[in-house]
Amino acid sequence: MFMLKAIVSILATTIFVAGAVAAELVPLEVMSSRPIVDPITGTPVVEITLSDDGRATFAEFSSENVGKRVDVLVDDDVVTSPVIQTPLDMRVMHISGLDTMAIATDIATRLRGKKAQVFVRPTED
Repeated sequence: MFMLKAIVSILATTIFVAGAVAAELVPLEVMSSRPIVDPITGTPVVEITLSDDGRATFAEFSSENVGKRVDVLVDDDVVTSPVIQTPLDMRVMHISGLDTMAIATDIATRLRGKKAQVFVRPTED
């Protein structure tokens, strides 16, 4: 009887801990980034060009998360949380919803570097 209680306790703990695990970050390799003004809305955005691997990874991620809200992270900061409306298979993506060009410039600058990456994950809502 003691052994059965121990197994049930371990199983319950494992299920609880597994449920508390945060969504896994998916890295997307960035080739270049720059702040621009969206020609339609006139608002600042960050234009990001992904590597071929980054594009393929994002295409798979977006296909698996259609209709879901996702976080886009730069240096552990969530910079936007859009809902994926349709699978996206493209090398260029935009981070929009930014208040100022200074914010867009800061994000673009943080994405310039030898091993620059932007991360995506499903939100935990």
